[in-house]
Amino acid sequence: MQYLRICIILQESTGIRMRSSHIATIFLLVANSLGSQTFDLGISLGAASYNGDLSESVSASLRRSHLAQCLVARLELDPVFSLRLQYTRMTVSGDDADAVNPLLRKRNLHFRSELSEIALTGQLQVFNLFRMEPLRFSPYLFLGAGLCWYSPEAEYGGRWIALRSLGTEGQGMPGYPEAYSGRAVAVLMGTGMRYPLSLHFSVGVEACLRFTNTDYLDDASGNYVAYGELLRSRGRAAADLGNKIDAHTGQQRANPKSNDGYQSLSLSLHYHFGKNPLFKNSLFKNPVRCPAF
Repeated sequence: MQYLRICIILQESTGIRMRSSHIATIFLLVANSLGSQTFDLGISLGAASYNGDLSESVSASLRRSHLAQCLVARLELDPVFSLRLQYTRMTVSGDDADAVNPLLRKRNLHFRSELSEIALTGQLQVFNLFRMEPLRFSPYLFLGAGLCWYSPEAEYGGRWIALRSLGTEGQGMPGYPEAYSGRAVAVLMGTGMRYPLSLHFSVGVEACLRFTNTDYLDDASGNYVAYGELLRSRGRAAADLGNKIDAHTGQQRANPKSNDGYQSLSLSLHYHFGKNPLFKNSLFKNPVRCPAF
């Protein structure tokens, strides 16, 4: 019950909405079965941004930053290596209005998308490789993979409408591919710093990059379809949003050779179950350097 109360408090205090009850169940089961001196739960808040065909530069990407929220469960296998399971919700967006290139501004595309991500990563406490006792400041690197769900939208007629079902690049039309998936694989990599406040609480800061296997986070990847062709087959909204410059069929709309990605910078608060990790022996005090389960 202690773990159930903690998770309920975390959800109510941060406003994080789970994609489904299964995600909440996973964290509860992990906490209940691994509630020992090597386990912690954390929440984080930060900013997320996207990079792709609708972000011309780093500054344009950062200008479109939005809130990111995360719930993470971490299992420390030894003072050097940990496994983390995390669930993240964030919003990303892009707009050609931020571009300097006049051709991009003329294209005049924009989007926003709510992302839900669940990922498993490995965390390496870098300095613990070279010390007999863990540092109070604990810098780390991490690498892993996960799944993200996305649904790009654009503003049209005073409201935001889903783009995937419109087929703005001809998806679903004869001779064109089917609609792209609303799910993608993401590779996560980044760095962070953890600092203990007390026996059970610590704070941290973390930067994370995500590389995906899709070029459709922004609904733009390939070539234009002629306005009239889109209008006849997919309707006025698809034509108005898919081809704003009356380009002919086959003219390049976006770069299909570069997939989309996103990133986040966040602050976190963690609750540690059991002993303070600062008082654990280092991996290098053990004659057999294998993770202890």
